[in-house]
Amino acid sequence: MHATSSPHPNAFPKQCRLRLRRDFDSVFRRKCSVANGRLVVYVNRNDLGVTRLGLSVGRRFGNAVRRNRVKRLLREAFRLTRAELATGVDLICIPRVGSMATRDEYMQSLRTLVRSGTEKLAGRQRRSRSASGTRRNRDRPLG
Repeated sequence: MHATSSPHPNAFPKQCRLRLRRDFDSVFRRKCSVANGRLVVYVNRNDLGVTRLGLSVGRRFGNAVRRNRVKRLLREAFRLTRAELATGVDLICIPRVGSMATRDEYMQSLRTLVRSGTEKLAGRQRRSRSASGTRRNRDRPLG
């Protein structure tokens, strides 16, 4: 069965994953991040109408077994909370070194961090639009 026609609402199809380096780079370039004691989440809008997840777990986090376990937990937390999260955003989750959490703790962190990250992103976009509008008015001739 194709990923787009998945009968399970909690599935994690390929379209919901950040896989390309340019996608990761665009999220990191936006520099919109929120964090708590467990996770750092970078947020950026996409025009796909789908929320996508990327994971970045460095070697400082631990050996391969520990890194793969935290990635599995984060993917599962995302899969189960995806319906509750904002749509049309790209997320990169980076677990904090020394903080191994449970799936439920990661689920709660994702809910709160994605909500505050999208609010922060919307605030930045409003400010940039209003700032660009005032510059245009300032550059207009007076007469």
